[in-house]
Amino acid sequence: MKKAVRTSLLGIAAVAATAVALPMQANAAALQFSNLDGAGTPGAFLLVDKLNSISSINPYLTNVNVGPNKTLDDGDTFNESLVLITNSSSYLANPTSFVLGGDYKLVAALTGTIYNTMPVALGGAINLNPDNSVSVVNGGVVFDVAFSSASIELRNNQTNALISTLVFGSGGGSSIQLVAGSLISDITLNALLNCTVACDSYVKLESGASAAGVIVDTITTGSARFNSFLNGNYAANTFDISFSDNGQATTFIVPEPGTIALLGMGLVGFAATGRRKKVV
Repeated sequence: MKKAVRTSLLGIAAVAATAVALPMQANAAALQFSNLDGAGTPGAFLLVDKLNSISSINPYLTNVNVGPNKTLDDGDTFNESLVLITNSSSYLANPTSFVLGGDYKLVAALTGTIYNTMPVALGGAINLNPDNSVSVVNGGVVFDVAFSSASIELRNNQTNALISTLVFGSGGGSSIQLVAGSLISDITLNALLNCTVACDSYVKLESGASAAGVIVDTITTGSARFNSFLNGNYAANTFDISFSDNGQATTFIVPEPGTIALLGMGLVGFAATGRRKKVV
């Protein structure tokens, strides 16, 4: 990222080469999600192939460590946290068939590394200054990101009960450039959903069988926007980047063909990528 660097959030690299391609909605296999009542109690199951979500903290931040040279370049690291709240769902071509408003949420914490950094113009750079401000020189830089770890949880939004955890595999995004107000493109994360029998009251396969250990979850975004650099901490070599989510994040959930296969997860706002993509 959500909600890159987040971006912002609600993402998705050198690792991107290994990332699972995002499934098209029409080709996504369906799952059954419990439609929770006001107390968060599992109830009737609804057939779903996509959950729509939005960052619950908007705007959200990505913290970047630019190292002792105080310049954004290869090897710099970032982290961000994001909570995505479900606001609707769909099956195949109908985006309004099922409304699960706020039933579920994804709680994510990501870390990663910046690489392939190149100046946008001769001498371009993003620098952390002694007064803790951040300056962009000659258009800044374009770079890639690779996620190195992630903690992603599917929870009951009303009771906060943990339903399942996602085990991180790999992920990243390419050609990231921080451009104020620009939309952020898709970022992909590969993760295996560690769904146990306990989650059967919330999520089942389309057939009605247990979804334990066999789900691919892909979170995508075209909705996150880079806002601005925020004042940093010169002594700690860090600064924050602000992102916003305009509510068009989508989460595809697809049954896995095999237990060893990785889940594809592209996260809104985890990294930012614009027409020239942004950061997470």
